[in-house]
Amino acid sequence: MNNAAILDQLMKALTGVLPPGLTNDIRDNMQAVLKAHLTDLGLVTREEFEIQSALLARTQEKLRELEKLTRDLEQRLNH
Repeated sequence: MNNAAILDQLMKALTGVLPPGLTNDIRDNMQAVLKAHLTDLGLVTREEFEIQSALLARTQEKLRELEKLTRDLEQRLNH
């Protein structure tokens, strides 16, 4: 689910508990404030988190391979 969908769900929940006479301007202002606060919190979607986790795992594996290669090369140079 992307940030826009999360924000839409949150806005629906909020507008459901507010009086029905709210104008679109107030709703738009609430949405802008929510977006700003969610951005400030640095929240990411599950999908973004999964992508970054996979990228980190690949990077760690590559680092292990490079460390092994470095050890092997150092051993060759020392002999």
